[in-house]
Amino acid sequence: MLVIGVWFGLRPFQDDPIDDTQSETQFPNQPVPIGSRVGKPVPQSTFLTLDGDETDLSAYLGQPVVVNFWSSTCAACIAEMPEFEEVFQRYSNQDDVAFVGINIGDTNDATKEMVNTTGVTYDIGRDTARSVFPGFGGLGMPTTALVSENGEILEVRTGPVSGQDLSELITEILLA
Repeated sequence: MLVIGVWFGLRPFQDDPIDDTQSETQFPNQPVPIGSRVGKPVPQSTFLTLDGDETDLSAYLGQPVVVNFWSSTCAACIAEMPEFEEVFQRYSNQDDVAFVGINIGDTNDATKEMVNTTGVTYDIGRDTARSVFPGFGGLGMPTTALVSENGEILEVRTGPVSGQDLSELITEILLA
């Protein structure tokens, strides 16, 4: 309910009455841009790699990064992972863009199983302390953030992001 309430609170207020004859819905299924952490440095909180090593996002300084927070209980998260993998394959070699998927709430075995199921090869971590995710200002799953090569949060989106939309965000914001 909180996510729905925040979503409605973030929508621009419209004075026009709803026209039920319009073919497009009044509530498009678009990710919600979150601005509260934009312009701030990435949190210094640590997370675990699938090998059990502790790391943080400073390991990616020097290259732009796509950070995607997900959970195996989130159907939209799982649905977008193969598309993120396609985008990762395109940008990781061409523009040296790193991708990090950070799982929230699953065991290490469940996380590994979902990685195998979806076929992703980008870096995966687990925010077992749930300390990284709040530092991005995300409201729910999935949440995707774009981080500059110097560690500044450039964009945060809560909600599913298609591969095409992610490519556009990378080109227009991360590599601009």
